[in-house]
Amino acid sequence: MYRYLLMLSVFIVALTSFGFSQGPPPPGLVWGRGARPRRGACFYRDVDFSGDYFCMKAGQSYGFLPPGFNDKITSVQTFHARVVFFNDHDFTGVSAETRRSRSNLKAWRLPNNPRKTWNDRISSIQVQ
Repeated sequence: MYRYLLMLSVFIVALTSFGFSQGPPPPGLVWGRGARPRRGACFYRDVDFSGDYFCMKAGQSYGFLPPGFNDKITSVQTFHARVVFFNDHDFTGVSAETRRSRSNLKAWRLPNNPRKTWNDRISSIQVQ
């Protein structure tokens, strides 16, 4: 029984370390809170860098945005950083990158389907 529990614990830790956790947001990832970084990016729920937001420092990445964050980003403000977006979890699917702020992701088309935009579509992020 002890061996089973140990294996189960290792499995759960492995899953959460790869970003599959459905639990609370990672530390520092809270809508509407946190200081804007000197080098990094902030992600906003509404156009023109308004509404609730969360920020990430350069070097941070999230392979799986938690509920309430996934597919909810409408504008992005960058601060001396490169941001790479992915349509799917774990840095997969269609991707795009920017070094400049984007006040309205509704105006930024997906490269593989010009009828769709990046608005409310981001599921994983790398900030470099």
